[in-house]
This record gives sequence, structure tokens and C-alpha cells, in this order.
Amino acid sequence: MAETTASSTRTLTVPVSRRGQQFEFRLHARPLDLGRGIRVLYYWLDTSLFRRFKADSSFAAFRDVLGHWATTMRAAGAWDIDDEVHYVAAQCYPLVAEAKSLQDVYKDAYLKPRSTNPTADSLSDDARKRVRRVVRERDAGLVRAELDHVLGRFEPPAHMMPFLQEAFRRWVGCGVVELRRSGNDGLVRFFREVDEWIARYRKKGGNPWVRHFVNLFAYECKVSFYTCYANAWVDLIPWLKEHRGLDAVSERFLRFWHHQNASTGGAEGRDAFNGQVLALHPLSGFFMKDPALLAVAGRFFGTAAHDRALAQGKAGSSKAYWDLVGAIVTAAHLYRNALDRQERGRGTRAAVSLDALAPQVAGEGGDDLGPLRDFLSARGVKCPHCRARVELRSAESVSAEADTFDAYLTCRACRRTVTHPVATDDLLDWLRAE
Repeated sequence: MAETTASSTRTLTVPVSRRGQQFEFRLHARPLDLGRGIRVLYYWLDTSLFRRFKADSSFAAFRDVLGHWATTMRAAGAWDIDDEVHYVAAQCYPLVAEAKSLQDVYKDAYLKPRSTNPTADSLSDDARKRVRRVVRERDAGLVRAELDHVLGRFEPPAHMMPFLQEAFRRWVGCGVVELRRSGNDGLVRFFREVDEWIARYRKKGGNPWVRHFVNLFAYECKVSFYTCYANAWVDLIPWLKEHRGLDAVSERFLRFWHHQNASTGGAEGRDAFNGQVLALHPLSGFFMKDPALLAVAGRFFGTAAHDRALAQGKAGSSKAYWDLVGAIVTAAHLYRNALDRQERGRGTRAAVSLDALAPQVAGEGGDDLGPLRDFLSARGVKCPHCRARVELRSAESVSAEADTFDAYLTCRACRRTVTHPVATDDLLDWLRAE
């Protein structure tokens, strides 16, 4: 193990063995004051390696993270089709890591140097009210909604979500087939095909939902890689305890900061942070440079409130826990304000207010049936009685496993109601533009 010291930051290489395989993680460490005499030693990986895959060091770090996760899953006897899909998706991440269109799904673009200086005092009155409401209501759904609002999450129409998920499953499934058939050589062939198709899909014009699909595909690849990243800390933290004497408060902080929340399941199947990891999101820089926010963290991680909230499952009644959640949401607001300022400085058309930029979603003024309407228009569906144009009114709920579902239309000329069957595979082909 090699270790170097530069000012207050140390660098060390941590070896981790799994099933006879050796993985090396180059960590950085520095002290972090959490107020009231509470100090933790914060360890992290150089996340810049995972944003641009140009140098050998980036690919080496990526292989260690992904290889460690795959070996861990196999050692636990948990390797199944879901893990194969996850593995193939994570392997695709270097193909999309630099795609600017990822920001259309969820904002996590890194800022220029020295852009993380604003403190909580610089928030607008409206932002303060929103944060106070999150803390007061103690509602996980409200936390998710606020982060969605601040970080501009793209919400696909509910009617299209099963088809987007099915299109993702089928595309990645081709990679699973290649993996099973030819191992890494098969994956290389699959990556080349994905790279070519993404380049085609990103071209302007044509079906906008093809670009939405590509963006969501890229984001799912990122989240899959983030899962592997979080898993690495399951081994790194015990190593730091054994070999570097990591104290309890530092351990609590690291487990929280490098953690990826479990999926909420259900229809949306995502967590409040949309698959992100705090340590990998640039809002972390605002949090760690604000003494007031760090002090809030100290009152949680440095006291018995941590165990009551997380170990004993009493987060709902923990003021310290919800104060910490409020501090994280505050850092998200600070990040988004700085991101908007940076974009305006580049002469782009970034909105001045978050409200003006918030995406429309189903139930809030968005068009839930918009993609289906576009599909029917592209297929030239007309009234079977008078051959006039028809308007989509509604459609039955459907899963992507169904062969067909009915769309209900009204003729613009004779005003008759028309029931039009839609083939699931036809809609999927249109979505993928194959």
C-alpha cells in the first residue's frame, strides 16, 4: 500500500481481494469539521475519473469498481438475470458519461473551479420556505418532489413508461445474450453497436421520443455504475477501520455519503435521489464548504440521533435527521443556482427561476398521452368511416408485456368514436426508430 501526503490531503491505495482477484482503489482523505469540536476523516475516490474516459487511469478505476461488484455478487451466489442486465448497463457507462443530454434527465453537471463558494445565506426567500417545508413535513415523498424540482428531473408520461422500460430491457438484453455467448468479446461487439445507434439517435429531427429513450438509457447506465461504486465502500470502510483506525463518527458519515438509497419499488421504482450518490453529485461540494451545513451534519452523525434514526428505524421522529435532510436540499438549491449562473454566463438560454425551468409532468399540465398521439399521427391513423383525421382521447392502461392495447379516438369530421388497436411491438419499434 502506497501513501502520500500533500497539505491536509492524503492519498493512499487500498487493496481489496475477492475470490482470488485483487482490486485497488486510490483514495484521498482530509479532515472535515462538523462543528462543536466534531471532526471526521473524509475519504473519497477521484470522481473526475468517472466523468471523462480519456486516460488509462479512468478505465483502470472503472474496471476495479465494476469488477469488484461483479465478483462480490458472484461470491454471494446472487448472480442472476437482473445482475447480468445491471452489469451490461454499467459496462455501457463510459459510452455515455460525457453526454450533455444526461442533464436533460437529472442535473448533476460539474461546475467550473471556485464555483462552490456560495453559502446558505445566499438562498432566496422562496428557496428557504421550500426547505423549511421539507423539514417540517417529514415526508419522504416531499423530499423526492423537491429534489426533482431543483435538479430538473425529466418525468416520462406514465403511459409511455412501460414501453421505455421494455425498450431498455430489450436493448440491454442483446448485450446479455452476447455476454453469455462470447464473454467479453461479445460485449465489445455489443458496445460498438450501442455506440453507433446512440450516434444515430442523437441526430436532430425525427421522433423526439427516440432521443428521450437514449437519454433515459444513458441515465440508467449511470445509475447502474453508481450502484457498483456504492458497493465498493462496503469493503473499503471495514478496511479503513482495520488499517487506519477509522472512528465511529467518520464511519457513519462515510456510509451515508457513499451510499445509494434502495429503490422505493412500486410504479416509479426509484429513490428520493433518483439513483444518485451524494459523494458523486456536485452538490456535495457546496455542502462541505458551508460551516453551517456541516454543523447540522455534526448534530446528527456525532450524536445518538444517528443510531435512533437509522439503526432503530425512528427517522420520522428525529429532528436531527430531518435537519440533515434539509441541509442536503439546501445544498441542492445552492448547486442549482450556481449552475444557472454559469449557464447564463455562457450566453445560453438557461432560465432565471427554477419554476420557469421545471419540466411538465403528467398531472401537472403535461400531456400524458403526447407520445402515443405522436405515434398515431406518424402511422397516419384515420377514421375508418369517413377517412378524416382523428384525435386521441384516451387509452386503456397497459403493460409492455401485452400484445396490444386499445386507443380511443374521435373523428374530427363525423365525430364518431373510434377504437384503434395498437400493437406493442409496433410502438416499441417506433420508439427505437429501427
